[in-house]
Amino acid sequence: MLGIPSIVPLSLEEEASSSASSSPFQSVGDIDEETIAALRAEYRANGIVRLDLESIKHLFPTASSLRRWTEEVAYESDLKKDDVLRTFETTAKGLRKLTRLEHFVHSHHGWRSFCDSGTPLSALVGLVCAPPSSLSSSSSLSSSSARPSPYPLYKEKLNLKPPLGSGFAPHLDAPSLMVVGLSSSFVTVMVAIDDMTIQNGCLKVVKGDWGEKNSVECEEVNGSNPDGDGRHGAIPPSISETLQWDPITCKGGSVYVFNGWIPHRSAANNTSFSRRAVFLTYNPAEDGELREVYYAKMKSMREEYKRTQSSAASDALKEEDWLSTIPS
Repeated sequence: MLGIPSIVPLSLEEEASSSASSSPFQSVGDIDEETIAALRAEYRANGIVRLDLESIKHLFPTASSLRRWTEEVAYESDLKKDDVLRTFETTAKGLRKLTRLEHFVHSHHGWRSFCDSGTPLSALVGLVCAPPSSLSSSSSLSSSSARPSPYPLYKEKLNLKPPLGSGFAPHLDAPSLMVVGLSSSFVTVMVAIDDMTIQNGCLKVVKGDWGEKNSVECEEVNGSNPDGDGRHGAIPPSISETLQWDPITCKGGSVYVFNGWIPHRSAANNTSFSRRAVFLTYNPAEDGELREVYYAKMKSMREEYKRTQSSAASDALKEEDWLSTIPS
């Protein structure tokens, strides 16, 4: 049996003690070996798997907690700090709406205790997503020597997707996340805050055993623009039109993990309500803790691009659109 701690709010003292402990695999909330093996098999076969199974629901916050945390991040004034990155979208009617936030986990205790490096979620991601080569062929997953290490948090974003908010064109995540000198391997956890439906632009994926050496063709962009105008990892229409796209419809509170090479997309939100989702990207443990380095590099690249591309104060809104968060 694998012991994984349940999610509970931590005091500052408890949080410090937890951060100093040697492993997150220390408390109650056992997951049997068969469950982990089944999750790993589905992830490897399809490139995506749902994590919040009924048998391990106690490892995840409730849907109502996730909604409350999301509203606190998006709207509470004490969280409107300079280090939280915000993206606005101009609608067809000329209205500017907040559509995305990044770099907020360390500004909110609930999100930090749920998904930061060293939490039960990061441990579960390591167990499910670590390649077979990281496991000892002679050991079972119940052996501590066979357990993959927790995956550290690399970056995070909250997509608010307001009514009539746009979707994301077909793309791969890994190419856009590869910052020189950092990791080259990634997995992303999707936390559905609201129900995901066809009408409100749910995630769509092309299932398969995807990887760097087995991926679809995508755009490669070079130059000083840190986001390549959103083209890094974009899948050309001539290819995306030949792929079978499966919708991931689910209830709010559902949690999925998918690999960085799985093709995915989403359509516009054609409903009267927002369709919010949090995307948490993790890197392999052997690559180390890279989140702050990643965001520092992104800030530097954004500022340089801003310096060279923005020529007038009157272009401020256009500039915000150019520089939304990086990458998409």
